[in-house]
Amino acid sequence: MSTALADHVATQLESLDACIQMVRDLAGGSLAASGSHGRVLRDVERILQSLRVSGAVVGGLAVIHHGYHRFTRDVDIVLPAEAVREFLRLAPLCGFRVARRDRYGWHALVHKETGMDLHLVPEHAKPRRGAPTRIPGPHDLGVSGIGLGFPTLERLVELKLASGRLRDQADVVELLKEHWGERTGIRKHLSKVHPELAKQFDLLVTQAQREREQEKNR
Repeated sequence: MSTALADHVATQLESLDACIQMVRDLAGGSLAASGSHGRVLRDVERILQSLRVSGAVVGGLAVIHHGYHRFTRDVDIVLPAEAVREFLRLAPLCGFRVARRDRYGWHALVHKETGMDLHLVPEHAKPRRGAPTRIPGPHDLGVSGIGLGFPTLERLVELKLASGRLRDQADVVELLKEHWGERTGIRKHLSKVHPELAKQFDLLVTQAQREREQEKNR
């Protein structure tokens, strides 16, 4: 391995470690502004507290929260639909630049201090064309009170399956391997949301089972 590549890998690992610690702090109720992700969430939290609304941290950070530790380069937040306009108004005053305004609500911002992307995920929107479900709001995802929180495992899997992306399906497989004993409860939830999601989930359960057996035999 070249020195440059080794340095890059070391930097990525340090960033992941900081990200994991930040996720643990947030889940424990204290948001330490450590690492780039932590500084982004610190400033998002300031806006949410000003607006007196909640926000759900989804995407890669939510995957880390639920036990699959992988690197993520950005921050994804579900906001209440009625709070988006005011969030965008306050964002430039709290360390963000609005990079893209989207007619469907998929707004993109850049955190000026860190250069990290912040993606707003619109409540009630469909995650893709033809998706069987719409994106729940923070409270329906499992966030209580004001400020940032994480979705429940069942809701996170729901979001991942509804997106239809291969990388999200891969996340579900890894989450299943971490929470194998909870697969029945997750499926029960998905079957209530939409039968198509339960069908997709069954296929990923099979894949996760296959990988679990392969890993045992290594």
